[in-house]
Amino acid sequence: MGSGRDLTVAVEQALPVLLEKLGDSNARIRDSARDAIVALAHHKDAGLKGLASQFVKPAKSQTAWRPVLSTLQLLQDLVPQLGVGRSADGSGGFEVEELMEYLSKAFNSPNAEVRAAAVKVAAAAHELAGVAVRRLLPRDLNPKIKEQLDAAFGVESSGGCAFKLCVRWFLSMNDKMHNSNALWLPCTELDDWQCQTQAAVPRTVA
Repeated sequence: MGSGRDLTVAVEQALPVLLEKLGDSNARIRDSARDAIVALAHHKDAGLKGLASQFVKPAKSQTAWRPVLSTLQLLQDLVPQLGVGRSADGSGGFEVEELMEYLSKAFNSPNAEVRAAAVKVAAAAHELAGVAVRRLLPRDLNPKIKEQLDAAFGVESSGGCAFKLCVRWFLSMNDKMHNSNALWLPCTELDDWQCQTQAAVPRTVA
């Protein structure tokens, strides 16, 4: 009767040890710890969905890249399995705010493997949470990382949008549609992730 609860308690006690082993210098130990966590994620009674926040605790340092990389590689498996939601909905799994805060720091890692792994996790989260992930990306994101995320998300980069004439112009009844003094103005302040149509008043050439 109490077997499910017993397993949950055992996992709660073992998880910090397994997470520590993810940063071990011995690849066999790292792989064993990861395999054990992934196996537990598939076991409902293990209760990992309620412990998801343990996996995205802030790293002590991004320069110590191995533990961060191992965690990100694990998250690539766990995010689809445990799910992503908002803190307010109480559905369990990863809270999108916590997850994106963790990834935002990894995007700035000096290690290229860490950055690439963070992009993959973000893509997995985007499959589940969509625009909520994009809205939580840092504004000062490295342009190269941003391009990779755009491609992973399947959205058009803001660089491409800059070539569009996102304008609305209006003419008075006297100007009508043939006012040669009216100029089309491109958007200069685009949202990072989508074109937003801005009202553009035709300017008069002196």
